[in-house]
Amino acid sequence: MTLVVKLSETYSQVLETLKLRTNAFSTGEKFDTDEFDQYCDHLMVEEDGKLVGSIRLRQKEYMKEKPLYLESKFEIKETYLEKMGSLLEMGRLCSIENGNPKIPIAILSGTAEYGLSRGIKNLIGCISFHRTGAHEINNIYYSIKNGGWVEENEKPVLPLPNFQLSGFNPNYISDVNFKYEALAKLYFQLGSKIVSYPALYSSLHCVDFLSVASLNDSFSKFDKFNKRFVNDTTISKKIKENTLVPIWKR
Repeated sequence: MTLVVKLSETYSQVLETLKLRTNAFSTGEKFDTDEFDQYCDHLMVEEDGKLVGSIRLRQKEYMKEKPLYLESKFEIKETYLEKMGSLLEMGRLCSIENGNPKIPIAILSGTAEYGLSRGIKNLIGCISFHRTGAHEINNIYYSIKNGGWVEENEKPVLPLPNFQLSGFNPNYISDVNFKYEALAKLYFQLGSKIVSYPALYSSLHCVDFLSVASLNDSFSKFDKFNKRFVNDTTISKKIKENTLVPIWKR
């Protein structure tokens, strides 16, 4: 079975990604969409012609029309974003239930190709954990920090007041050996760093940690992962071409 990674080029293709997201996140809404979708490129993964995964991507130049989606949950200072330089915001990564385990790798590999071909140096997004209890999140944060995946050289970005998790303690010491969800583990293996305290996302029954990664440094590790599936995955050449007209300009 072949995985094909490409960019959506029509409204109907974008609509298909929204349907997939709605099923994946089970929000109870007709479509999982918001005002940010029209300012994003939507990367799709198909398996034998069927849509099986997607992610939305936004270049910094698109942010002139609309700020970061992540700023709706975190207190991200403009100076922090300026220091990061060229930036790609990614979010809403999803795949079909019980799908090919290679789908997330294909999505992130396509994301890396998209960013590197456009001269983008850094990624910013969220790593989610489907837990909401303070005790569990304290264990998770300790495990992340103990694993070296928390950026220690920066002051943590704080969630906005409405997203703060009551009972969270960044200095909590745990003796629990927490097992990461597969997607979170993949992000860490590729060099992503946590730069925030957790934001409670009640509607999706999870917490989000703001994360950053260097495309040049971290995603060079894709060589290791690509060897596992390069023969059955195709990345569309159009992903590398910065010629797609954003939806809001069509």
